[in-house]
Amino acid sequence: MSRYYLHYRFRLEEPMIISDGSQIGNVLTTRDFIPGSTMLGLCANLYLRKKGCQKIHRVPEFRDLFLSEKTIFSPAYPVAGGSGNCFPTPYSVFGCKYHGFNSPKPMGRTMHGISDCLCNPIPKICPEKSCGEPMEHKGGYCYFKGSIGPFTHEVSRRIITHNRVAHASKDKELFSFETLTEGQEFYGEISFSEEHLRDTLCDLLKENPVVKLGKARQRGYGRVEIYRPVKKDKTCREPWRDGVISGDGIFSLYLFSDAIVLNKALNYCSRIDKNVLGSVLDIDPGELEVYSYAEGDRYRSFWKTGILMGFNQKRQMPLPMECTISRGSVFTVHYKNGADISGKLETLMEKGLGIRRNEGFGQVIINLKTQKLKPCGEDEEDATS
Repeated sequence: MSRYYLHYRFRLEEPMIISDGSQIGNVLTTRDFIPGSTMLGLCANLYLRKKGCQKIHRVPEFRDLFLSEKTIFSPAYPVAGGSGNCFPTPYSVFGCKYHGFNSPKPMGRTMHGISDCLCNPIPKICPEKSCGEPMEHKGGYCYFKGSIGPFTHEVSRRIITHNRVAHASKDKELFSFETLTEGQEFYGEISFSEEHLRDTLCDLLKENPVVKLGKARQRGYGRVEIYRPVKKDKTCREPWRDGVISGDGIFSLYLFSDAIVLNKALNYCSRIDKNVLGSVLDIDPGELEVYSYAEGDRYRSFWKTGILMGFNQKRQMPLPMECTISRGSVFTVHYKNGADISGKLETLMEKGLGIRRNEGFGQVIINLKTQKLKPCGEDEEDATS
């Protein structure tokens, strides 16, 4: 076993604000997941409380846990229905603009489902009879219920308004927080290069089952209950894989989290190309082809770029912005050599790609189960014959 995993869940006991500092009007917005950097900061704080801060940067265990890629903190995503671990909806998934969702319990709502169009033509209108509404990319999250799915899931959020910051209200002091609604559950994992590192953090989380996360922690926000820290041999992403690589060398690469990727000139990359992937897999880029999206292509990819922002609370200064390839992006790759690279793909899934991987950036899944790789427009019966 090359890496050791610690899976955990937590429940929101209070509304939570996970913000990068952006706002709309006077409303401070929140993310719909908990970044790996937030979990890293929480565990580092718990470690310092227990061990003390005297010359802590010189302690090898502290460096291995929080300052290197020997320990990787994955983002924490929502749990649907108490049991369905969610993953970001791939950008290749489309559905009806008004009724494009899939649920095991639609509760009387009109449901037209979703479709992964990585290898299928994108319908211009909803294929459901008597609908005819336009199709659009579906955001949010997906999850499987056993072997059934994928189903769609949206994180519950609400806006809480404050009309004063002191006992005496004053003019122009109205402000609002967008929050993650209490009662929701999230799951995540931490992976380690050495077993004793896993034991250390497992003990810390068990000793501190109730913690505070996010912003405004002193104002009644961010209380969570951590439970079920379980030691595992495999990543929580393993059940969503569907094989490793096809006989003709085609596989898909799906970004489970945002990726910060630099090329050899140290410029930010807006997509994953053969040079980036060749460098990560230690393969000649000439033996790889990463397909782009274009009508008529035999294979294609879907991706989006984003801007990563942050704020240093101690110095009260914004952090430098970084360009990311957004989670949910999916790339179709052709390996032309024909040699077995399954071991290299396993390593890629374990360690990820790009920089800041210890904070959970650059995590991937090879051949996500929602995608059946075949030439675009080819019927499934033809592809299997």
